[in-house]
Amino acid sequence: MLRLTEKGVPLRPVRLWQLSAASTLQLDRLVPYPWISLMNANPKEIEQSARRVIGTGDRKLLELMSVLGGLRFRKKELFAERLATMTTEEIIQDSYFYQSALEKAEARGRQEGERQMLTRLLTARFGPLPAWASEKISSAGIEFLEDRSVKLLTAKSLEEFLR
Repeated sequence: MLRLTEKGVPLRPVRLWQLSAASTLQLDRLVPYPWISLMNANPKEIEQSARRVIGTGDRKLLELMSVLGGLRFRKKELFAERLATMTTEEIIQDSYFYQSALEKAEARGRQEGERQMLTRLLTARFGPLPAWASEKISSAGIEFLEDRSVKLLTAKSLEEFLR
């Protein structure tokens, strides 16, 4: 048998799935609550622990609970849906993961909006765009697109505009 030690003190593995969530909830200590989703817990006990974590307003514990819950349930979406029904929309929206995904989606949306607007304006000013011009605009980054939107006002030709 393998014996693990840390600074000479023997370590004992904890098998969370064997621990009773009910006894952990009775401890009335906040730190183990996110781990309850990995314990021998029924949906009511998971909900109870989630409500206690939410009640503290501690976003890090809520995020930890969401990640750990995703480990237990085969699909993270199932746990996220369960957690979402237990939380308010504002708590979910304030989470780091949500904010990060939202920022990325907004950036992509701004870039696509700039592309579409620039394409419409160029077509209105210079006529149908040749394939090379459409390709250049399609592959352009947001900075290029933003810079060119101003240059559109002074450019005499499509070639000058895309230089």
